[in-house]
Amino acid sequence: MASSLTVTAFLVFTMYHQVLAAGNRDAYANDINNCLFKYWPPNVLKGNVPCPGSQLCYSNMSKDPAQFVVCYNTKTLTPDFTSHVIVGDPAASRAGRKDEWYDEKGVFAPNPESSVAPPNNEYKVANQKDLFPNYNSDCNTGRFCARGHLTPNSDFATSEERIETFINTNIAPQWQLFNGGNWAKVEEAVREYNAGQSDKQHKHLLYIFTGTAGFGGQLDGNVVEVKLNNRVYAPTYYWKVVCDPQAPTPPGATTGGQSVVIMADNNIGDISDIQIESKWNPAKFQTKKRGFIQLYSLDEVNKIFMVSNLHLPPLGSQCNPDKRGTFLDSVLDNKLT
Repeated sequence: MASSLTVTAFLVFTMYHQVLAAGNRDAYANDINNCLFKYWPPNVLKGNVPCPGSQLCYSNMSKDPAQFVVCYNTKTLTPDFTSHVIVGDPAASRAGRKDEWYDEKGVFAPNPESSVAPPNNEYKVANQKDLFPNYNSDCNTGRFCARGHLTPNSDFATSEERIETFINTNIAPQWQLFNGGNWAKVEEAVREYNAGQSDKQHKHLLYIFTGTAGFGGQLDGNVVEVKLNNRVYAPTYYWKVVCDPQAPTPPGATTGGQSVVIMADNNIGDISDIQIESKWNPAKFQTKKRGFIQLYSLDEVNKIFMVSNLHLPPLGSQCNPDKRGTFLDSVLDNKLT
């Protein structure tokens, strides 16, 4: 990494962004290592983060450090991954949510890219008929592919920051029963954990990557190509890497905190009520249609999942990537159903 700022300095930058009004929603830069990762503390990463696609930096005031960054795949028309930092307890601000979807139009816009804003919304539910089994256009059923956020809007404290996430480069087709089910619970668990580590004098920081992998949704255990508007690929997997450098040093390590990789199948068309035991806690069960969540170390995922467009970050010693962190286990146990 070229340079690093302290956690305190990062917080100063972040708070400065939060108090200013919203600006241009297009990406303001196209070097994710320069606009975000160089501001992270030493040894959270062990080098520059590679991105084989279009690099995009987003901030409500178009200034570093970025609020979140995107590595966008112009073949799948979805992000390979996004990244951001959770600061303290975003829910404490009680900021609202505005679903004002926007298509990237700036000088760094990927070419090609998906469209999510009217009138060319490629995620329109009514147009998904015959793409997969058990489809239902009634939004209350959850039987369709949603605009699945990678960087969640609720991970930020202000309405200006939250609306920044409602952009076509930050989403991928996600089975809604999964999107609104256990994947939403994963996002809640991460925020709840971080809030529990924070107080008025100390804002805890978590370093997050969220991504997709594979070139087709999973249907009945098989990978089948699903493309919205015959263009936008539904991914096979969703994943999230969470690093807490301040978590207790894990057994077998001499320094640093913990990290965990959360993996889940994008089971498009699944309406099964089958209960599956959580592998980290066999006493807890998850409902298959709501998304089956699995936990790994970064090194384990690199060995198990042989997917060409699975681009995991190069975590450093402060995250102990060879060991699965357990800091989220109890929160997830209380969330997943």
